[in-house]
Amino acid sequence: DKTTAVTVMETSKTEIDDKLKVHTWVDGSTLHVKYCAAGKGLSIKDLKKTLEITVPADVKLSDLSIDASAGDVSVDCSAENYEIDASAGNVTIAQHGESDEMEIDASAGDVDVTAESIGKLAIDISSGNMKLSADKVPEKSEIDAAAGNVEIYMPEKTDMTLKADISAEDFNSEIPFTKKGDAYIFGNGKSRMDIDASAGNINIKKK
Repeated sequence: DKTTAVTVMETSKTEIDDKLKVHTWVDGSTLHVKYCAAGKGLSIKDLKKTLEITVPADVKLSDLSIDASAGDVSVDCSAENYEIDASAGNVTIAQHGESDEMEIDASAGDVDVTAESIGKLAIDISSGNMKLSADKVPEKSEIDAAAGNVEIYMPEKTDMTLKADISAEDFNSEIPFTKKGDAYIFGNGKSRMDIDASAGNINIKKK
């Protein structure tokens, strides 16, 4: 059945106090969803629950912002702008349609993004692997992976200039490119992708 309204569902294996239940409110056209109430002396150390937010499939959000302290984040929707901040946990994003910008900051966990069309992409991972599967390479991408591998799946006919400060043996591509200095040029090099992979490999694969 198609969803015709926004729903917020909370599940937990144990009974939880009202203060520890999800809190939601609407401010203008913005829906706020809070994991639990705020307050001194409120312990969430042993709190384990799952939040699921469902929006109609034909709705495109203007802005989607998620701040997750601990736990996996999974997103499958259409939005103009995405902003994801995950302190500890894996991040999985399925982007649909055309989006202006996506920004992901993940402290500890893997990041997996499937994208149809994004104008600007920024991903910062302190510890974890990054995978991007793009139908169309973003016009501008900045990827910072301090400790982990970077894997990019893109169409064979892609026009992109990829700049990466990495040794030749740590860069692999299934798609032909031209090397100029620290730049790897695919096609006419129109789009720009900068990758900083301090400790890991960069793999470019055909989508």
